[in-house]
Amino acid sequence: MARKRRGRGEGLIRQRPDGLWEARCSLGFDGKRISRSVYGKTKGEVQDKLRKLQNDAAGGQLSNPTTITVGQYLDSWLKDTAKPKCSPTPGARYDSLVRNHITPHIGGIKLSRLQPVQINHCMGEIARSIEDVRSPAWTQKMSLTLLSNALRHAVRLRLLPYNPAADIPKAKPRDKEIQILHADQCKKFLNAAKSRRLYALFALALGTGMRQGELLGARWDAIDFDREQITVRHSLAEVQSKFILKEPKSKRSRRTIKLPSFVVAALREHKIAMEKEDHGSPFCFVTKAGTHIGKSNLVRQVLHPILKDSKLSHVKFHALRHSHASALLREGASIKAVSQRLGHSTVELTPRVYFHLLP
Repeated sequence: MARKRRGRGEGLIRQRPDGLWEARCSLGFDGKRISRSVYGKTKGEVQDKLRKLQNDAAGGQLSNPTTITVGQYLDSWLKDTAKPKCSPTPGARYDSLVRNHITPHIGGIKLSRLQPVQINHCMGEIARSIEDVRSPAWTQKMSLTLLSNALRHAVRLRLLPYNPAADIPKAKPRDKEIQILHADQCKKFLNAAKSRRLYALFALALGTGMRQGELLGARWDAIDFDREQITVRHSLAEVQSKFILKEPKSKRSRRTIKLPSFVVAALREHKIAMEKEDHGSPFCFVTKAGTHIGKSNLVRQVLHPILKDSKLSHVKFHALRHSHASALLREGASIKAVSQRLGHSTVELTPRVYFHLLP
């Protein structure tokens, strides 16, 4: 019996020599035939994927790989692939890099025609458009990394034959100088902060090395006053003027920290003061109305005046964390102990950050 010929648009299903099943179909013409392939471990899996592909094409939901622009692809990649896998803070950073630095230079180019020379020119334009003498290299590096990851995914989807960003050299940002308050400076700082409503926050920062988001996301039920310890369970993020309570930065960031006696005393006094304010917030550090404190407001309205009163140069809030780590290392604490207390993702990260403080 003669083999029945496939109908138009039915697609071809075959098993490749490596055992993977492939379904390939035609989606029409745009000067030349437009074909797409889907892959799966079983024949049934690729049949399902093929039907979905054909339905999306019929409904106009499938982007034509010959006409989709770099900007359109990046928007789709962010929405469907990158942002669902990360927390809100890096997701907002990815949006900013694409919107402000990548799309203005190469967003209108068709994805299928994107060339390495265009990406290289884009990186140069990023450097020329940023006035801050320190940030261009960092922005270049982050933009190229993000773009390369997105184009690598396009190769997997068979939208590109190769990654045109793979061989573009990345910029090398200068190492940031770590700001540290030494022992006498820490005393001056805490003395100047004692009269402030949020003194306990700065005592907790210097006494534990907790991150700013972890401090602002701390709740009273995370503090065990009898055992004199705090458990880091959440971190407060601010994305597009909205507060989001999220998981700590990494699995190791979820940790229990032993509290110094001066921090315990400061927290006890702060708890009594918060109960008198009677706003009923479960969070340790909030505004007088019981709402979350913005990071920029904390720095501008509280940290800077304290630094001014203590006659110290302006340092970033993260310097309090670095100061705690440097104090531990000066006292002879092991790298592993410091890493666990700070909640670093790996033990190897600690000596890389604080190598200049090690004997």
